[in-house]
Amino acid sequence: DDYYTNLLSWSCQDYIAISLDNTVYLYDYQTSDIETFYEAYKLEKVTSVTFNPAGDRLAMGNIMGSISIWDVERKKELFSIDRHLDRVSCLDWSDKGLLSGSKDKNVYFYDIRMRRFTASKFQSHTQEVCGVKWNCDNSRFASGGNDNRAFAWDLTANKPIMTLAHKAGVKALCWKKKKKDILITGGGLAD
Repeated sequence: DDYYTNLLSWSCQDYIAISLDNTVYLYDYQTSDIETFYEAYKLEKVTSVTFNPAGDRLAMGNIMGSISIWDVERKKELFSIDRHLDRVSCLDWSDKGLLSGSKDKNVYFYDIRMRRFTASKFQSHTQEVCGVKWNCDNSRFASGGNDNRAFAWDLTANKPIMTLAHKAGVKALCWKKKKKDILITGGGLAD
């Protein structure tokens, strides 16, 4: 019952990952089978989940600021990332890599296509980041925060390319492709 968590993700392979009461379950939409995928330690608490574009990897963020990447079929942890200093509230994965937003006010981009991944830090929020979303061609992303701000980012810049002010925290983010990108946020839209 926490506004700042993102505990549901639907993969292109028709699996739904959901975290309930420290357990991550996988629901097979085709067969209606449910299996326990992961049980977190009491202090760990999973706070965000997302599948990669192929649906064969699952990223899970936790309350301590860690992200673990799992092989879905083998139920095996592949590696862990420890960059954030507080709860990982939101995740979004594209072909370019994984985005994570945190209560520590930062967004990280991880290019995990290589064994030795790289990480880039994006800072502008003054409160918890509660939403991140790639655009349609994965060239830009948006972040929304409890500071009532949404930012659009280019991976090559360390400052936002666009800022939107709202009257409440921004968790909902969506991009629509027309002649150019249009960012739709929980409080309106901008291009």
